[in-house]
Amino acid sequence: MSRRLLWIAIWVVSILATAQYVKAQREALPANPMSNPLMVSGTDLAFRVQSYGPDAARGRFMIRINGTWQPIEVVSPGAEK
Repeated sequence: MSRRLLWIAIWVVSILATAQYVKAQREALPANPMSNPLMVSGTDLAFRVQSYGPDAARGRFMIRINGTWQPIEVVSPGAEK
């Protein structure tokens, strides 16, 4: 019986150690900044990709005003005074 408990304990510890290793590897992956940002655009609305990570692209939405691209700032209703 004690050998069986020893093997179960070793198995549980190995599973936990593997989970910690995988978590540490995932957290070590930094976002990859782009030196020349990519612009995915339509006629008046665009998304400027500034970096990308393991799950998604990161960047800003842009809007064309009088021929120049301006960043969009999202404001909640009632936040302006």
